[in-house]
Amino acid sequence: MEQFYQYIQDTRPKDKKVYLFFDEVQLINGWEKAINSFRVDFPCDIYITGSNASSLSSEFATLLAGRYVEIKVYP
Repeated sequence: MEQFYQYIQDTRPKDKKVYLFFDEVQLINGWEKAINSFRVDFPCDIYITGSNASSLSSEFATLLAGRYVEIKVYP
């Protein structure tokens, strides 16, 4: 998780709002802590997608409660 956070912190533009797009982020251990840190530490909009909807959905409900909008996409 620390490497993930540090990479984003080091490569983002420091003087403007950042739009972060993550796909399959649930594959990174501790991703939820990094996402919460991004949200608090610098101005950004965060978009997360993943194919494992049940895993993402339950984790979002617990970890990001009140701070996300879920959009279900069907094939």
